[in-house]
Amino acid sequence: MSLKETIKPTTLIPLPKYAAKLGLKSLVLISEVNQLTHSFKFRAAYNVCLNIKNNSVIAASSGNFGQALALAAKMTNKRCHIIMPSTSALCKVKAVRSHGATVVFVDTTKGESRAQGVKNTIKQQTLKYPNEQPPYHASAFDSDYVIQGNSTLGDEIHDMDLDYVLVPIGGGGLSSGIILSFLKHKSSIKVIGVEPQLANDASQSFKAGKLIGFKTEVQTIADGARTLRLGQRNWEIIRDNIKDILEVDEAHIRSGLRTIAAETKDNHRVEPTGALSVGALQAYTNMFKGKRVGCVLSGGNVDDSVYDSIMKGTD
Repeated sequence: MSLKETIKPTTLIPLPKYAAKLGLKSLVLISEVNQLTHSFKFRAAYNVCLNIKNNSVIAASSGNFGQALALAAKMTNKRCHIIMPSTSALCKVKAVRSHGATVVFVDTTKGESRAQGVKNTIKQQTLKYPNEQPPYHASAFDSDYVIQGNSTLGDEIHDMDLDYVLVPIGGGGLSSGIILSFLKHKSSIKVIGVEPQLANDASQSFKAGKLIGFKTEVQTIADGARTLRLGQRNWEIIRDNIKDILEVDEAHIRSGLRTIAAETKDNHRVEPTGALSVGALQAYTNMFKGKRVGCVLSGGNVDDSVYDSIMKGTD
C-alpha cells in the first residue's frame, strides 16, 4: 500500500483551558503517539522501504526509527538489522525485536560508534548474502526518503489556524519534513525547533550559521534527541527556513511530560523527547503570549520505570 494509505492521521488535542492559563490565544497538541509504532518515525521508515529495491535494510537508532523500520521492513518483506546503543529504552528494544528485526548493540558510553556498528553489520550481511545487493543503510534523518515521509505530517497541519508549531529536534528529520511541506503549501505557520539544553547542537548550529556537532552522545532524558549532529540535508532546510531553535532543560522536559498527562482527558502518555515542545512552551511562555500554538508530540515509547519516576518526581 502507499504511504498515505498506511499511516494513521495525527491526533489533534485542543487544550483551551491550559491555553488560557498560559495567556495563549489557542493551543493544540499534535500527537503522533497513536501513529503506527507510536511515533512519527513510521512515516519516514515506510517511505524508505517503499522506495528501495534491496532485500535488506540497516539503521542506527536509539529506538523509535528502529522499531518503525523493523515494522516497515516486515510489511515490505525485507530483512532488517537495527544498531542500538546499549542504553536504549528496554521497551524500544523489545519493540524492534517484536517486528522480526535483529538488534545489534553498541556501547556508546565507552566510545563505541553507531556508524561502526552499521559498517560491521553491512559487511557481515554482504558476506552472508553474496548474490544480493548490499543492505541499504537507512539514516534516521539525513535522507530524502525520510524527509519526504515526514513531510506528510506537515501536509496534515499546514492549513491549521496557528501562528507557531513547536517541533522536537534530534537529527532534524521531522522539522525539515514539516518545513518542506509548509513551503510547498505556502503555509504562514512558523516552525520553531526544540531540543534538550544538554544536547544543543542544533541550537549552536543555528546561532553560528554552520553545522556543529558533538563527539559523544549526551545522556539527556530525551533519548530521541541524543544525535551527535543534524543531518546535512536536514541542516540545509532548517538553516534557511526555521524561525528559531529553543533549548529546554531537563526539568522542563519532565514538567512538559507531566503537564501533557494532566491536561489530556485520556492521560496521553508521551516519551520525554515527545514532551520537548510542551516543555519549551512552559520555559518560554512570554514568547507565545496571545499566539496560536501547536505542539508536536513526536512519540510515546518510554519504559514504564522511566515514565513512572517522572510522573512521581522521583527520577
